[in-house]
Amino acid sequence: MVPFYGQGMNAGFQDVLVLDRILDETQGDLSKALATYTARRHPDAIAICDLAMYNYVEMRSKARWRRPRGQGTAGARTDHTSSGSARCGRRWGA
Repeated sequence: MVPFYGQGMNAGFQDVLVLDRILDETQGDLSKALATYTARRHPDAIAICDLAMYNYVEMRSKARWRRPRGQGTAGARTDHTSSGSARCGRRWGA
């Protein structure tokens, strides 16, 4: 699942609730609970992965990668390659 739909934590919360209910239904039989859980949650997992990928592709097509005129390199980091040339660009997490 690509992380561009913001559903990771929501899916995790839902997983906990569904598994807890299934464990109650199966009276704690882990083997039965996991098989039931997989059967119930797999369609949801496929759906959220599809939605996340669709959202990623949609947002990617609307992203601007060029720096507008008049803006310098403020906020950009310069990396020097082994050839001595400079490459400027934003670095996530830097």
